[in-house]
Amino acid sequence: MNILYAYATQSQAEAQEVTLARAIELKHSASLISALANETSKLFKQADSYLDVLSKNSKETADKVAKWRKYLSFKVDAYISYAYCYKGQCLLDEDKCGEAIKCLREAKQRCESAQKLGELYARTKGPGATAKPWLHPFFLRLHPKVETMRTKVEHENGFIYFQKVPEEVPELDGSKGTIHGLVEPIAFNLPNINPGWNKNSYMGFEIQMQPSERDREKEKDENSKSKEEIPPVTEREIPGTKNGKPESGCIIQ
Repeated sequence: MNILYAYATQSQAEAQEVTLARAIELKHSASLISALANETSKLFKQADSYLDVLSKNSKETADKVAKWRKYLSFKVDAYISYAYCYKGQCLLDEDKCGEAIKCLREAKQRCESAQKLGELYARTKGPGATAKPWLHPFFLRLHPKVETMRTKVEHENGFIYFQKVPEEVPELDGSKGTIHGLVEPIAFNLPNINPGWNKNSYMGFEIQMQPSERDREKEKDENSKSKEEIPPVTEREIPGTKNGKPESGCIIQ
C-alpha cells in the first residue's frame, strides 16, 4: 500500500508543479508563489516518507526504491529553494532586509543540495528511465534567480538598511497549517431520479419495434436511388479566348 500512496502523492505533487509554474508565469505575488512552492515540496517529502517505511523492511526493498527516493529528495530541495527565494523577495518588499538575506542564503544552499541530489540520482542504479532533472528548464532558472536576488538584497542592506542577519531562517508561509495549491475535491452525490422515469416508462419501450439491420440497409439504398444526379455544368466559351486563355497572350494581373 505504501507504494500506491507514494505514487498517488507524487502525482498530486506533479500536478501542483503545473499550478506553481502557472503562478510564476502570470507573475502572481511572491508570498503566494513561496507558499505554493512550500506545499509542493512538502508533497514530495510525504511521498518519500512512504518509501522510507518500505526501505526499513529489507535491504532488497531499500535498493529497489533508492533511485526513486533520490529523485523525490531532489524535488524537495528544489522547491524549498524556490520557496525561500520568493520568501526573500517578499521580505524585501516589507523592508525586512536582514531576514530576506537569511532566506536567500538558505535558498542558495538548498539549490546546491538539489543539484548534487540530481546528479546522484542519475548515477544511482535502479528500475525506470534515467533523466537529468538538474538540467531541466524549471531548475536551470532557479540558480540565476536566487543569485540575482541574493546579490541585490545584500547590496541594498550594505547601503540602505544595515540590518542584522538572523541566525534562524524565517518560517515559510503554509508552515502553520495553511494550505495553498490544489483545491479540495468536492464529494460527488448522485442526483435524485426524475419521477418521469418509472416502471410504466420502461414498459413503454418495445424492443421488437426497433428496425432490423436489413431494414436499415434497404431504407438507405432507397434513399440513395431517390436522389437525382446533378448533371455537370458546361461552361460557355468566351469569344477571343482559347482553352481559357486570351489569344493575344496578355494576362490581367
